[in-house]
Amino acid sequence: MDQPYRTHAHVSENGTLVLSNLPFAAGEQVEVTLRAETSPEEQPVLEADALGVLETLMGTVQAPSDWAAEHDHYLYGTPKRANQEP
Repeated sequence: MDQPYRTHAHVSENGTLVLSNLPFAAGEQVEVTLRAETSPEEQPVLEADALGVLETLMGTVQAPSDWAAEHDHYLYGTPKRANQEP
């Protein structure tokens, strides 16, 4: 099985966890990752679209005043365009 298989279970008082009816053959080696589930109240609220996420971040990032015009300089180290002759 190449796709991950997800199931939910409860840990007993003595710390054991029993999983049954798994879609794996007897003796097949599997990887197990455990994490505590979060309740719906604890899960982060996700914006419906990328624009909504960007709107929540507006004004929160410190950047040089010429960031928009000189983004290639700040991201890739190219010479600043303002320093170049037309």
